[in-house]
Amino acid sequence: MIARHVVIGLVALTALSSSHALAQAVPCRNLEQPFTPLSDDAGIRLIVQDCAEIPGAQPAMLIVQLYGASWRNGEANPRPLSGMAIQVWLLRADGTAMDQRGSKPWKQPAAVGLSNLGSVTEIMSFSFEHTDPKELVGVVVSVNKKLFVREIK
Repeated sequence: MIARHVVIGLVALTALSSSHALAQAVPCRNLEQPFTPLSDDAGIRLIVQDCAEIPGAQPAMLIVQLYGASWRNGEANPRPLSGMAIQVWLLRADGTAMDQRGSKPWKQPAAVGLSNLGSVTEIMSFSFEHTDPKELVGVVVSVNKKLFVREIK
């Protein structure tokens, strides 16, 4: 009986260690200061990440996430990202833009609502083909035909 508990404990510990190692081995690394505001009046914050490959599940990619306004759960979103005309470009040092991933021709971003402690935040994610992050120099975001530019250092 004790041997059985030891074996079950070792299996559980091995599984936990493996999943923890996988979570640590496949991080998304921020390429600039996270939650950088696009501007004082846009109400949108920005994250640019380099995400490693998860074998059999996800290819390596670059992700630009836009965080919109937060509102109380159950109330209406005051400024929905999904109601705005938004485009995103990642720029290389050679003057070209990264190819955005997604179904052509529109390459739609993923939009989700994140709920936490009674409030909801809308997040819009744009994914791009992977390249060495050292090649990137900036991100351009168009919100309702107004351009915002952030340098990636």
